[in-house]
Amino acid sequence: MPVTFSTGSSGQTTLTIPASAKNIIAVGAYTTKESWVNIDGENLTLDTKGTIKIGDVTEFSGAGPTRDGRTKPELTAPGRIIGSSFSSEADPLSSYSVFASSNGSYPNAFILPDGVHGLSLGTSMAAPHVSGAIALLMEKYPDLSASAARQVLIRTARSISGTSKANQWGYGKLNAAALVSVNPDSLPEEEEGTLFLPYPNPFIISTTIPYPVPSADGNEKEPEILVYNILGERVPARLFRQSASFGRGAVVWYGRTIWEKRVAAGVYFVVFVYENRRVVRKICLLQG
Repeated sequence: MPVTFSTGSSGQTTLTIPASAKNIIAVGAYTTKESWVNIDGENLTLDTKGTIKIGDVTEFSGAGPTRDGRTKPELTAPGRIIGSSFSSEADPLSSYSVFASSNGSYPNAFILPDGVHGLSLGTSMAAPHVSGAIALLMEKYPDLSASAARQVLIRTARSISGTSKANQWGYGKLNAAALVSVNPDSLPEEEEGTLFLPYPNPFIISTTIPYPVPSADGNEKEPEILVYNILGERVPARLFRQSASFGRGAVVWYGRTIWEKRVAAGVYFVVFVYENRRVVRKICLLQG
């Protein structure tokens, strides 16, 4: 089964373990509500300074990338002022409860009018949205693997304009309706999407270029990896292959030739040549 983890908690703004793990679906949080009515009929808000905007990523949502440059979180889901049911074994007004109010003037601030649900916030409230969506997906496709479920999540996420925000939003916002409507077999192959982008890019010292590893059935061989400059000239680049795992391989380039000479700053193209296809990645080497 896929495993989801929140990417942060209140007061934290960086990615934390275990959300940084390669096979974990990390979930960030964004705002869908900033005001509500509690059980006492009071109209309340967290936005006392007018700084909270509906649709924005929350300040407590952990941001990537990982130490090895992978995009994290995978996606985001609603995480501010989210309703949830009470536990029959715990007092919702206890100081240990996630529904407890720290404001003595409003002791029932986060208790909803029905008296059996309360409001809370955090990436721990966002992750269950994704877990529930995955459950719906796997109910429809019970033989779907965990890695395939992750791909469907990423592919169907609502993208956020501005790629510079990928470290906060991942591949976008959870789109549960699209998730359960898509046929996983109809999705494009990973290498044509954004899951194997070089990182960092641009780079000064080194860049890692991921690529899809052929399936274990032996129908396709490992790709030949070539580097070209902006003029289309072959560059005798010295590349370092990393060990492949979970359908993903990678090569590292330090911007040097096989003779250990640093190449000129500029744009280069890394080409992965498979038997029946070519995958091209553009990278940019900056002056060191």
